[in-house]
Amino acid sequence: MDSKLTLSLNKDVIEKAKKLAHDHDMSLSRLIEYMFIKATSSGKKYKSLEDIPVADFINKLAEPEAEYVMAMQRLQQKEEYRTRKK
Repeated sequence: MDSKLTLSLNKDVIEKAKKLAHDHDMSLSRLIEYMFIKATSSGKKYKSLEDIPVADFINKLAEPEAEYVMAMQRLQQKEEYRTRKK
């Protein structure tokens, strides 16, 4: 069963992904679904985002090379909050 998902992505990346989807006769939704399936189907625990099988695909779409930004850990957030409060 399909569900809706809202994403915010770089405009240029979206345009390249749309072209790639069109070139492969699929919708952008199906292309993204394919990427998620590839990233989650093996059952592996990846050490970094670059190890996920779709990382090469993502880097081909992104110019300059995609940069993965990880959210701060909860403990780091608390410490930063305390530091700013002083």
